[in-house]
Amino acid sequence: MRRSTKTWIFFSFGAAVVLGVMVYVSLRVSAEEKKARLARSVAGHQEKERAALWRLDSALAPILANETGRAIAEMAGIIPLSSTPPAFFRLFFSQDAEGNLKGFASTPNLSTEQKRTISLLDLESVKTKVRTDHTWDDPEAQDLASNLALLNASNSSGSGWDRNDDRIRQRNQMLTNFANPANIFVPAKFSWRSLMPFVGYWLNVDGVDTLLLSRPGGESNIFQFALVDWDELRLWMTTHIEDLLPQASLEPASTRSDNSPQALLTALPLRLVSEPVPLESATLGLPLILGWGAVFLGLISIAGVLRASLLIGDRRARFVSTVTHELRTPITTFRMYSQMLADGMVTEESQKVVYLQTLKEESARIARVLESVLLYSRLEEGRAEARKSTVSVMDLLDGIMVPMVRQARVHGLDLKIDFHHAQDQSLETDAQVVEQIMLNLLDNAGKYASGQSRSVELFSGVGNHQLF
Repeated sequence: MRRSTKTWIFFSFGAAVVLGVMVYVSLRVSAEEKKARLARSVAGHQEKERAALWRLDSALAPILANETGRAIAEMAGIIPLSSTPPAFFRLFFSQDAEGNLKGFASTPNLSTEQKRTISLLDLESVKTKVRTDHTWDDPEAQDLASNLALLNASNSSGSGWDRNDDRIRQRNQMLTNFANPANIFVPAKFSWRSLMPFVGYWLNVDGVDTLLLSRPGGESNIFQFALVDWDELRLWMTTHIEDLLPQASLEPASTRSDNSPQALLTALPLRLVSEPVPLESATLGLPLILGWGAVFLGLISIAGVLRASLLIGDRRARFVSTVTHELRTPITTFRMYSQMLADGMVTEESQKVVYLQTLKEESARIARVLESVLLYSRLEEGRAEARKSTVSVMDLLDGIMVPMVRQARVHGLDLKIDFHHAQDQSLETDAQVVEQIMLNLLDNAGKYASGQSRSVELFSGVGNHQLF
C-alpha cells in the first residue's frame, strides 16, 4: 500500500472520530437545551394558569356573593338587591318541600316554558348533594364572630396548601358569604347553614352539561336555585383570560372535591384546560454552530496541508527517480570508458581521443543534472535568483549550439536550426538557465519522440528586446 493511501486512511479515521464526537456533543447539548426550554415553557405556562385562575375567581367572587345575597334577601322577605344579574344567569327559582316552584330576582314569575325547563332538571339529586354537604355545618355553640375568627386562623395557618385543596375552597366560599352585606338583614332565626352561598353542581340534561347553582333556603326546607347558561358563562370567562391563555377552555369538574392536581377554580366546579405553547423545532445554538464551523475549517485546513505535503513528497520522489535515471547512463558510460582506458584496452590514439571526448561530454551531462538538482532545491527554498547579464544573441546561441548538437546526436535526433536575428542584437538574461532549458527540452524530445521522423526544429528571433 502506498504511503499516501495509508496517510489518507489515517486522516479519514481521525476525521470520523472528531465528527462522531461532535455529533454526540451536539445531540447531548440539543437534548439538554430542549429539556431547559420545555421546563421554561411549562413553568411559564403554569404561572399564566395561576394568574388566569386568580383572575377568574376574582371576577366570579363578587358576582356569586351578590346573587347569594339576592337569594338570602328574597328568603328573608326584605327588599331585594337592585343590581341586574349577569346575562349568563338564565333563571332564578326556589322549590319548597311540597315541590312548589316560585321564581325570584330577575324571574319572579315563572312561565310555562321556564317550568318545562325546570322539569328537565334532576333537582332531587342536587338537594341530596346539598343535604349531605357538611361543609357549612356549624356547631350551635359558635356564633358568627367565633366562626370568623376560626376562618382567619385557619387561613393564616393553611397558606402552604395547594389552591385545589377542598378545605381552602370551602373557606374561601365561607369568606365570600361573610362579606355579603345582605347577611346583616337576615333575622336571627335563620341557622348558619341557611346562609350557605350558592354552590355549583353539574347535571346531565339530554346529554348536555348543565350548571345549576343551589343553596338551602332555611328552616322551611326551601331550596333556592340559579340556572346558568353554560355557553354564555364560558364565553364570558374565556374573554377575561384570552390575553394570558388565548387557546384555553373551561370544562366541568365532576365534584367540588375534585382532586385534580391543576387548574381548578375555587368559586365554581370548573377546570381550566390549556396546553403549553408548542416548542419550536430545535436549532443549533451559536456555540454549536461556531464549534461545527471550527471543526470543518480545521479538517479542511488539515486536508489541504496533508494534500500539499503528499504532492510535494510525490514530486520529490519523481524528481529523485528522474535524477537517478539521468545519472545512471552517464555514470555507467563514464565508468566503462575510464576502465577501458585505465586497463590499456584502447591502444589507438584516435580511439583514445574519441573516448576522452565522450568522457568529457558525459561529465558535462552529470554537471548539468547536478545543477538541475541544485536549482530545484533553490526553487523550493525560494532562494533561486536569476543571474542576469547583457549578452549578445549570437554569443548566447553559439554557446548552446555545441551541447545541443551533441545531445541531439546522442538521442539520434535530426536537429534543424533557423535563427533570425541581427549580429548586433543583445538581451539581458541568464545564459546558464537558457542553456539548461534548451538541453532539457532536447532530452525530453529524445526520450518521448516516436515514429520514423525524429527531427527537432529550432528557430529564434528577437522582438521587443525578447528572444523567442
